Amino acid sequence: MLEAEIQSIQKDQAANSLSSEEFAKIWEDCSSELVFIPSQQKYGKFSTSSKADKIESLRNQLEVPFLSFLFFFLETKTKMK
Repeated sequence: MLEAEIQSIQKDQAANSLSSEEFAKIWEDCSSELVFIPSQQKYGKFSTSSKADKIESLRNQLEVPFLSFLFFFLETKTKMK
């Protein structure tokens, strides 16, 4: 019985499989739509956010990598002394 279920799942997966290009496109579409909304302290859809939330979300996306780089740079600089 378990073997039949495994074969059924494998058959369904093979019929519904996506190429790597199709998967990458879907992933990009989904990940660009999902953003962290600081005012709500949660993730949400970019397209349904208010203008102020969109601006804060984009600002947050820019600040986080910059701060990570800054902390890394300062930590490396202090270790070199």
